[in-house]
Amino acid sequence: MENQDNMNHLVFIIDNKVVHRLITDDRFSAVLQSEPIIKDITDLANKDKITLGSSYNSETDTFEPYKPFDSWIWSEEDSSWVPPVPMPTSEEPKAWTWAEDLQNWAEVPLDAAQIEYVPNLE
Repeated sequence: MENQDNMNHLVFIIDNKVVHRLITDDRFSAVLQSEPIIKDITDLANKDKITLGSSYNSETDTFEPYKPFDSWIWSEEDSSWVPPVPMPTSEEPKAWTWAEDLQNWAEVPLDAAQIEYVPNLE
């Protein structure tokens, strides 16, 4: 398969939602773009963030990635959804998951077998 950087990246849009993503060569891309629900996103800087369920705004010709939780807020600076409370940081290995009902992060218990040693290769 050809290098994806040299290919066209297209998304199919229905009711302003991305429902399919396709990577094509020039010949196939030209045929597909004649359809009104297909958008060429090849030259968009954030094309990798556009996934199924992303929203498309036809007035501004922009995409927003799928919103993971109702409480998360769109960050123009990061071009992504951010939680209303930052994820906690810790010196020791911990895993966190967002608890929408608590509007906060909940620690996920790590069993010793889940923690792998990763050497510092600097």
